[in-house]
Amino acid sequence: MAITKILKTSVISTVSEHEAVLEALQFWGKIEISGHRQSNDDYSQFPLDDTIDDLNYILALLNNYAPKESAYRKLKEGLKELTLDELTDIADSVDILEDYSSIRELDGTIKECKTAIADRERQIKSWETVKNIELSAADLKFNNIGAFIGKIGDRTLEKIKRIPYLYTEILDAADKNIAVFLYPKEKESENIIAKEEIEPLLLPDNDIPSKAITRLEKEIKDLEGKIGKAVADIKKNFLKKRFKYMVLLDVYENENNFIDEAHKTDNTKYMSVISGWIPAYAQKELRELIMDNFKNSYVHLSKPAKNDKPPVILENGNLSEPFEVVTNLYGIPAYSWLDPTAYLAPFFALFFGLCLSDAGYGLIITFATLWFLKSFNLKEGSRKFIKMMMWGGIAAVIAGALTGSWFGNAVAGVTFFDNLKVYDPLKKPELFLYFSVLLGYIQVLFGLILSAVRKFSSRDIKGAAYEDMPWIVILIAIPLYFAGGGFQYLGKYLAFGGLAAVIFLSGHKSKSLPGKFFSGLYNLYGGTDYFKDMISYSRLFALGMGTGILAMAINEITKFAVNSFGWIGYIAAPFILIIGHLVINLLMSSLSAYVHTSRLQYVEFFTKFFKGGGRSFNPFNWKKKRVDIKW
Repeated sequence: MAITKILKTSVISTVSEHEAVLEALQFWGKIEISGHRQSNDDYSQFPLDDTIDDLNYILALLNNYAPKESAYRKLKEGLKELTLDELTDIADSVDILEDYSSIRELDGTIKECKTAIADRERQIKSWETVKNIELSAADLKFNNIGAFIGKIGDRTLEKIKRIPYLYTEILDAADKNIAVFLYPKEKESENIIAKEEIEPLLLPDNDIPSKAITRLEKEIKDLEGKIGKAVADIKKNFLKKRFKYMVLLDVYENENNFIDEAHKTDNTKYMSVISGWIPAYAQKELRELIMDNFKNSYVHLSKPAKNDKPPVILENGNLSEPFEVVTNLYGIPAYSWLDPTAYLAPFFALFFGLCLSDAGYGLIITFATLWFLKSFNLKEGSRKFIKMMMWGGIAAVIAGALTGSWFGNAVAGVTFFDNLKVYDPLKKPELFLYFSVLLGYIQVLFGLILSAVRKFSSRDIKGAAYEDMPWIVILIAIPLYFAGGGFQYLGKYLAFGGLAAVIFLSGHKSKSLPGKFFSGLYNLYGGTDYFKDMISYSRLFALGMGTGILAMAINEITKFAVNSFGWIGYIAAPFILIIGHLVINLLMSSLSAYVHTSRLQYVEFFTKFFKGGGRSFNPFNWKKKRVDIKW
């Protein structure tokens, strides 16, 4: 519900302890190092970029030969955990440079062989046309006569035969358009080919085509054998070490990150200063970490200065934390601003449930998400999203049970389910519409109240009193007026008072009196947006009704198939129900519910009070990409 307070910290230590302090902070993992990257010769000894490139090359190659891992297995197992001792053993057992050289050589052999095979296959293809000809290129070399073979069209064959200086003889009985052409040397072959539209064909230099093709096919088999041997060597000697390479890549990437962060620190000949940000709750832990392990060090903590831009940590309880997915997708709140997560959470779950309004679909979502959470080792972001969908599923169960929708009208007439129903949207759909707009009214009003509270807390008294409070009064006055009785008079006077405040107070930022007045009039006109925002919540009604009606249509189609097509209908019925309810309606309606519910938060709710522009807290710690190290 709040944004964690951030403190500015400086860890001052001797140069001799600088790297050790950095390592301790990395494994502690609760400090974000700040500063500008600078040249630091102390870390130039690490040729990590080359090693990382080598490991990426090795893994990219081995991934081509590794058995494909199922997505289910990846989700279920998550990242494999290693102890520090196991990590050390892996590092000692692998010579990256030697393995890289060997793999590079084998990969080079494979690529050279594949290139050679492609060249030979192209050559074979070019000789396929003349494979029945018992001539080689050497057989067509004469002292005084030029010769070549070529292919011509049927209509030009007789014409060519009548050329006096060109002797033509058909070579291939199977293809009467392939011929050998003899001509005096003084006649250039290029002119003959161009003039008579002959397509020249190539022959092997010293072999007849059939023998040359046989030779090339044997060479291809030999090359394929080389490829097979190289692949076998890769699989035998290196594929089994693939996991080790993944571990080492994680290690070296983290070491590279360590060096990058070290470049951000300030150093003199005798002293180093590590500046950064830490959560306020971690200040005691930081002092103990440094003072207990580094006697010549000192920790200085202070609040952020006015011009500082501290990172942001969202702090929410177990119920609202999953909905940080919605907040983060829109943007990180500015530091010291309101975190909207806890305020949007109940609205999001309720709106999602109303968009589905089917208890059967809600049960499927609820049990599916619970199974995901229990069965799979999910990352934090994925776990939050699944939990958020679980709450949406629970809300859909409640909304569906109260409206009597269980896979549409699948259980209509069953006493237990009928007793749970308190309202039938098909009989009085307008009530569902009114309820949706009422929810819009509540959330819009709540957004304005949050805006006023935020301004009061930041001592922007005029902003709260002159800009937000008049509209809060007007919105509260509307239901009071329609309540009738004594409330009607109260509502009327509150409304007039609020309208007057909008006109005469909301333009307080203008310098001149006319400017204040006309700004107030403009703000009064702009207030119509609040009512348009409320109408936008009618999408809850539209989606909720659409889901239920489509579910009923699927049930009716199934009944029609059973009643009209006999045993064929009974066979088709399960497929119609599964595809219709699960594949079409549930997936489509869930996606629509998520998208439109998010839109209501972003466009109609957040715009009343939310200010983004923050950045997430990114602590200096071990980044887990491929393996998880237990320190």
